[in-house]
Amino acid sequence: MQAQRLEEVELGLDQPVGFYRLDSGDGVLWSFGPKDLLRFDGQAWQRISFAMNE
Repeated sequence: MQAQRLEEVELGLDQPVGFYRLDSGDGVLWSFGPKDLLRFDGQAWQRISFAMNE
């Protein structure tokens, strides 16, 4: 967020990502989507594999 506006960011992932909800805990930002689970540790995004997104 910059100047009270949201800005698109490059996630560095190979496939499109669907977002639904964000949450945080223990210094990690989590993104939940219909078929995606991602985590951001302050440096890089990582897609978490599970049965519904493979």
